[in-house]
Amino acid sequence: MTKKKTEPVKTTTNNSKALTILAIIIGSLLVLAGLALVIVKLIEADQEPSDCCAVYPPSTPSYPAPSDPGLEKKKPILYLYPEKETEVSVRFARPELLTTTYPKYNNEWRVVAQPNGDLRDIEGKYYYGLYWEKREDYKEFSDGFYVEKDNATEFLEEKLEILGLNDRERNEFIMYWLPILEKNEKSFVHFELTDELQAENALIISPAPDSLLRIDMTVQKIEEDPKLPEQKLPSFERKGFAAVEWGGVSR
Repeated sequence: MTKKKTEPVKTTTNNSKALTILAIIIGSLLVLAGLALVIVKLIEADQEPSDCCAVYPPSTPSYPAPSDPGLEKKKPILYLYPEKETEVSVRFARPELLTTTYPKYNNEWRVVAQPNGDLRDIEGKYYYGLYWEKREDYKEFSDGFYVEKDNATEFLEEKLEILGLNDRERNEFIMYWLPILEKNEKSFVHFELTDELQAENALIISPAPDSLLRIDMTVQKIEEDPKLPEQKLPSFERKGFAAVEWGGVSR
């Protein structure tokens, strides 16, 4: 009896199936990896702040600071003290520099002033002073004062008395500027006075006052004493019809 030969098992079909499964697995892994990369990029993009919301470290204060045409003179206020009740007109040589006024400035202010400084407009509305703010160019100074937070009150009281502000004017000045000096910790301070301010933007007051005092204090935050000569301050003598202005610039 002749024996039949045993045929070897064919593996071609099985191998094909295995390769197909392996290809599917590899393809699936590649797709998942791609999806993961896309998700990571989306998360990173969502976490990055846009330009509009970016937070930048503050620049280090320096002396002198770079030119800043956007400075604004803060809280200039004018008091009028005639010897008797007087109708007074106040105008600016350069009104185009004004940014804020109260009462509203319309070519001039016209008020009735009392010897104690009380003011009333033509409608009888009361004011204790005339207020404005204006655009201010950056200036460099060759002298001034180095003021630290702890001696800011004493500094203001002493210098403002020398300059000629009365008790009420000093109180109002200090209440406005003391918080700024204390917040700065260390400040450079310079006072511009009547002659300089009249040259920049003259106050034209009619009738003309017998004595005019204008004070503009510049305050700049600094890190250390700039070692500049101390500014010499003149004293002011009130006489007759007195007009007094104070204001300042913080930069």
